[in-house]
Amino acid sequence: MSSTPTNQVTKVPRSSRATVPLLLLSLLLVGSLLLLPRAASAASRPDLGTAASFGVLGASAVTNTGPTVVQGDLGVSPGTAVTGFPPGLVSAPGTIHAADAVAAQAQSDALIAYNELAGQACNQNLTGQDLGGLTLTPAGYCFSTSAQLTGQVTLNAQGNSNAVFIFQIGSTLITASNSSVLLINGASPCNVFWQVGSSATLGTATSFEGNILALASITLTTGATTQGGLYALNGAVTLDTNTITAAACNTATNTPTSTRTVRPTNTPTNTPTNTPSNTPTSTTKPTNTATTKPTNTATTKPTNTPSNTPTSTTKPTNTATTKPTNTPSNTPTSTTKPTNTPTSTGETGILKICKVLKYGTQAPPGTLFSFSVDGHTGNITIAPGTCVELPIGVGDVKVQEQNQSDYAIARIQYIAGSGTTNLLNASAVATIKAGHVTEVQFMNYHPTPIGYIQICKETDGGLTGTFSFTSPSFDGQRSITLVAGATQPVCGPLIPLTPGTISVTELAATGTTLSGARSVPASDFVGLTGRTATFKVAAGGPGSQVLIIFHNTRGTVTGTPTSTPTSTGETGILKICKVLEFGTQAPPGTLFSFTVAGHSGNITVAPGTCVELPMAVGDVKVQEQNQSDYAVARIQYIAGKGTTNLLDASAVATIKADHVTEIQFMNYHPKPTGFIEICKETDGGLTGTFSFTSPAFDGQRSITLVAGATQPICGPIIQVNPGKISVTELAATGTKLSSAKAQPASAFVSLSGRTATFNVPNSTSGHLTLIIFHNTRG
Repeated sequence: MSSTPTNQVTKVPRSSRATVPLLLLSLLLVGSLLLLPRAASAASRPDLGTAASFGVLGASAVTNTGPTVVQGDLGVSPGTAVTGFPPGLVSAPGTIHAADAVAAQAQSDALIAYNELAGQACNQNLTGQDLGGLTLTPAGYCFSTSAQLTGQVTLNAQGNSNAVFIFQIGSTLITASNSSVLLINGASPCNVFWQVGSSATLGTATSFEGNILALASITLTTGATTQGGLYALNGAVTLDTNTITAAACNTATNTPTSTRTVRPTNTPTNTPTNTPSNTPTSTTKPTNTATTKPTNTATTKPTNTPSNTPTSTTKPTNTATTKPTNTPSNTPTSTTKPTNTPTSTGETGILKICKVLKYGTQAPPGTLFSFSVDGHTGNITIAPGTCVELPIGVGDVKVQEQNQSDYAIARIQYIAGSGTTNLLNASAVATIKAGHVTEVQFMNYHPTPIGYIQICKETDGGLTGTFSFTSPSFDGQRSITLVAGATQPVCGPLIPLTPGTISVTELAATGTTLSGARSVPASDFVGLTGRTATFKVAAGGPGSQVLIIFHNTRGTVTGTPTSTPTSTGETGILKICKVLEFGTQAPPGTLFSFTVAGHSGNITVAPGTCVELPMAVGDVKVQEQNQSDYAVARIQYIAGKGTTNLLDASAVATIKADHVTEIQFMNYHPKPTGFIEICKETDGGLTGTFSFTSPAFDGQRSITLVAGATQPICGPIIQVNPGKISVTELAATGTKLSSAKAQPASAFVSLSGRTATFNVPNSTSGHLTLIIFHNTRG
């Protein structure tokens, strides 16, 4: 930290005094110039340095629930914990860096970028405004406190693919469920930055764009997707069934002349406390003072003059490291003659659509995947491992993969060029540039029945060391290390495999004897022969895995070890509470069932109530039984402490003498759900805002048409109950509702007056219904 210089009087030599009036005049002129009005400087893209390759970077931990996919590196530093991978997947060439030098350097570089963002000019203060419904042009935007996104915010690059959007947020960034960031007219997630003064939380099914650099933590709730990196500088990154795509971007063309040896050594002194709820308290909220930011002098920050025009050097280079190994050849031919008519400018580019199969998926010979392309007559069909190239007029063009009943969409990514993606809708809106190739890959997998196991090791003999296991059902060896004092089974990561009867063999370990084996659920254990145990594994998700438990003792023993714990005679209270979240309602009389180690029979708890049990001191496992209509959202301790396992819907609570250990199991009702997007199109050059109402959702939803829109403009995703729904367009002056349709077309039922009716299916398969209203001038 620099000290304030002391004000000293320096005697001017006699020979220099004649120059003093000139110096004073010069200073006065400079001061006058500084007081003149100045144009706000343009937002400048910071250099992420080595952090640019990371899709996820946490400080204390990275935790995941569900089949999250991270495209890019995943890391944590200085913390060491990365949990939930698998079932989460880090796609090649991305790798996991846990507390290594790569992650440490990336954290350092991310902090530099954060400080540079915090020091940039604010062109418009949006404090108190919801981002939802706004259309913003390239600039720096700031919030003195928190920022909220409800619905859709549109970022319009106005045709400049190098346009930069910066959001400086004093405290939290929170998005409501189904909110979205829409990039149009060349806007790129590479050039969107969210500098968050505390924590960022993306609501359920949010579709987000841009890099989030948060001083504390980042949380993505169920189904949220983002294009851009997630960088938590002091806290954890928490994921739940998400898709994170690290945008493939070059560093900024206006790179500072200074090297990274000028990075600040001071880290934020107000490090937030990472409580289980990741909710920053007032004592941990950063004040963003100068002590946590470097001084942005001209030597460490580029000056963004108007003459800094974009060059081709900002176009991402498509190196082999950014493509999967099964990338199709670069000379595929189209199976369908394109009929796209170029726009009136006469300029065209190439749209290249590629189909890749992931996760070992094989397709029968002759399998073709079908796509619709705006402006192209008929569907495009593509064989796995190949591409189709189409000449397309410049502008934004939507590519929609048609329903493939046997294949699920895993990821959509741009190999060359840019655009937006919608994984839920299996579509992309690609930005076509004159004379350029925009290549988009649609990656699918075959969701054949799959089962999951976890191999666990327990001992009643105080054993320590590493135990290894093999099986015909998985590759290589899996190992588990027992440490001194372990009183509960220690389990390895989830292992996906083909359902059925499987065998697992424990390799011999010096000085130990395999004395027994069992499973959870117990009914899945078949038998133990020698060192090989056999189990039944059923198809199911990661939350239905079979625990395969091997029990060892020292030396040679016979018989089955007892699982009855010893007791000191001291007791405490275990308090189990059931809470319903996200507006879930349960019918009267609904009970939730739990097993408690050492307690005979199940415990039943009604929603909103608790049950107290006297328990012997020590660690005790509480397991929520399968509730077919309810999913576990969260498990947390209100009093006392212990561990939780969301995948297993269980907790191991530490009981202390004469103390209450209270644990809450929070569930929600994942009823069948449909998703719609309301879209507006016109062939009459209409502009303005159009509003819609429906009994299927609350309030009004609005869409703004801007001049020059050649494609349907869609609002954010709306969650509705499946079935027949009606949507009414409110009257707009000078316009006439001429027709309505849906994608898929079969979802459209009828149009009566200004009300259209549609059939919305259950979207558990990941499908979304586009509801499109067409207007002309009245």
